[in-house]
Amino acid sequence: MSVARIFWAWLALQLLLPAPGRAGTVWVEDFKQNHLGMDHEWEMPVVLLGQGSGRFESDGEIARLSLCSGTAFRVQVTTARTIPWDAGQSRLLQMRISRLSPEARIKVYALCDADGREPRLVLNHQNASEALSAQVLTVDLQDKIPAETRSLSLRLELDKSNLKADPRLVEVYIDWIKVGLPGAPDQVPGVPRSASTEADADSGDAEDAQWLQWSAPEGYDDNRYTLSISRDPLFGAACTTILDGIEATRHRLDAELGAGVWYWSVSATSTSGLSGDFLLNEATGKPFSITIPESEEKADAVYPHFNVRAGSQGFGSTIKFTDEPKIVEQARFVLAMGSDSYKFLLGADGEDVNYVTVYQDMSDEIRRKSHTLVELIENEPAYRTVLDLPFKYFAMWANAMDMRVTLGRGKYNAPEMESEYRQLYDLTRFLMQTYQGTGKVFLIGHWEGDNVLMGGNDLINGTPSDAMINDMRRWIANRQRAVEDGRNSLPDVTGVEVYNYAEINILTPVLEHNLPRMINAILSEVPVDLISYSAYNCMNHTDELPERAWQHFDYILEHARFTGAWKHGKPVFVGEYCLPITLNPARPVRNLAAIQSAASWGSPINLFWSAYSVHADGHSSLVEFDGEKNQDYWYLADFIARMHALKNATRTWLGRNPTEIEANYLALEFDRIATSDILARVIDSVEYRVMVEDERFLTEILDGCGIAADAAGQLKQELATRLKQGELTRFEALLEILDSAAFAQAVSEDDFASYLAQVMGEESASGDGKRSERFLEAMNSRSFIQKDLDPDLADRINAELRAKYRPMFSTWN
Repeated sequence: MSVARIFWAWLALQLLLPAPGRAGTVWVEDFKQNHLGMDHEWEMPVVLLGQGSGRFESDGEIARLSLCSGTAFRVQVTTARTIPWDAGQSRLLQMRISRLSPEARIKVYALCDADGREPRLVLNHQNASEALSAQVLTVDLQDKIPAETRSLSLRLELDKSNLKADPRLVEVYIDWIKVGLPGAPDQVPGVPRSASTEADADSGDAEDAQWLQWSAPEGYDDNRYTLSISRDPLFGAACTTILDGIEATRHRLDAELGAGVWYWSVSATSTSGLSGDFLLNEATGKPFSITIPESEEKADAVYPHFNVRAGSQGFGSTIKFTDEPKIVEQARFVLAMGSDSYKFLLGADGEDVNYVTVYQDMSDEIRRKSHTLVELIENEPAYRTVLDLPFKYFAMWANAMDMRVTLGRGKYNAPEMESEYRQLYDLTRFLMQTYQGTGKVFLIGHWEGDNVLMGGNDLINGTPSDAMINDMRRWIANRQRAVEDGRNSLPDVTGVEVYNYAEINILTPVLEHNLPRMINAILSEVPVDLISYSAYNCMNHTDELPERAWQHFDYILEHARFTGAWKHGKPVFVGEYCLPITLNPARPVRNLAAIQSAASWGSPINLFWSAYSVHADGHSSLVEFDGEKNQDYWYLADFIARMHALKNATRTWLGRNPTEIEANYLALEFDRIATSDILARVIDSVEYRVMVEDERFLTEILDGCGIAADAAGQLKQELATRLKQGELTRFEALLEILDSAAFAQAVSEDDFASYLAQVMGEESASGDGKRSERFLEAMNSRSFIQKDLDPDLADRINAELRAKYRPMFSTWN
């Protein structure tokens, strides 16, 4: 079973979410909690009565249930676990829906334990209008389910109308669901009465901080509200909802919002957790809104860094293809893939084992004259070359010079601790002072901590000594303190970050037998900035992925102590993964499942072991002995390419970075979708459709294609009508424009082929086939993504990148 299919069967542990103003037994699905935007486990959607496809997914705020088909009439999705029901207290169900397609129905069934879980229809709501609708639906279940019910499952069903012409797509967006609310329907609070905005007097910029204000409903004595703010007046996209979480009649809006119109509304919540209807502007019938002005147009738009979530590492290798040191050659190889992360060994100074025994083309003479880690970087050109490369993340096993740490034997005392502390402290300051303003992030860590903790004993079944546990705690704490003190000593240095990480490498003994290991004996007591998981104990069990990976990562996140300093997503990353066998057809497929599992959970860095093999038989590498890139390389390169495509398409059309959940979903299915599919999803998204109306979208595309005004007007009118009627999507409209006679007249065949070759990178572009097909072929070629991989463009969109993702034939030359 594929990774993408399995995730429907395992999303998260069931959570009951008691909150202030909500009864403790109320089941709430707010579509936020886990890495795929679900609070609870749901089964895969099932399409009924015909052929078609159904999807049920969340963006971390809003869930979307959709049916795409020419013949199927309905799609269902059911909770995978039962919901407790207290017959003496539980009574009501509420859900807030938006963007229910015209003529479509949303139905809710209860599957109760009292009657063998036969589906009982408890809600049947149709959007009878020609427009999209949004509202709070309330259902009294008291007389709709057996009185003996003690648990139930919930089934949502979306039905197409069978009375009118069948649309290709029907959908409903769901903000939240509450099941088991006490009280009665007549206890639903009224609607807040008025709304206004006010600039924050304490803020120097009214655009950055505003107060949203409203008046309580008439006769409402509680003080709890739900607030939603969205680009969409129906709150179906780019939405943030604070469910039952506002305890005042105003809220300070200080989040960074993109330019444009933002809609907001509030509803009141009763003591029992019942939500009322949302406030609308009586004059317009829409929610209230605020407008964020457009910023001054710039040639290059700059964005926060977006993690591509895949990289590799360079250690001693059995192959080499250039005159550069192995550590440098492998770093350049990984950088050329488009990765933003690289790991290597820094230091280690034992006579029998040291960094020169790993990197055998480095100078032992330099090692002997380098007495600290800073001296080593200053003396060894290879290290400085690597650190100067334009990676975002540099992970390193950093081992102090002129010493060897020995734990659990009474040999790690004050002198050793001070020596290691001083070197890591100085290294932190050196990296910050040397690379300030570059945006680089350095991760100082160590090799697999569980192997160190066990000291050669049975890793699976053994128990570490008390002396080793105590020394490991002191060792990890000492390293953390050194890095933390070093960065705190330079408060005025900006544009560079240094963190300390600890690495674990096994969880099975903890999960199955509660044996002491790094995660529960050390890192539950000693806080660190972040944790690396050398994840063979997890990822080599391919038949259990992704759920095994998600379980392991969740356990680490929940049981370790973190400093909170890490700023780049979840503070857990994969320090190593790769099936340790020689290349065969199964290995790349299994490693593909591993990167999908880790990245879809939200691990910000995932490092394949390794770029070149360190083994005589050549296993665990991206390159074979003859220099040929193997299938592991191409899977990883394609993963990185899709992440760059998602980043640049989202920035170009939506003016923002992809969200973490958007990246999580892409990680699950990147091997089954093309770059053009990514672009189509962005262009066809509700967010873009509410940001830019159809007419403006068509005008901009037609202008970019250089089509003359008279021909453009006729084509625009035809396409706008078909868009409104749901006969085609915006991306399909773009393709039709490329195939139009008006475009053929505006852009010659030579100019079109030159654009594909020079802008989109398709050197083999020919005159064969429809232009839309050639455009898609160019976009989906591996050469298309090459310019996206330029590290100088990692955090910005320039005119050249913009022209790749948004046709600009009229201005390109």
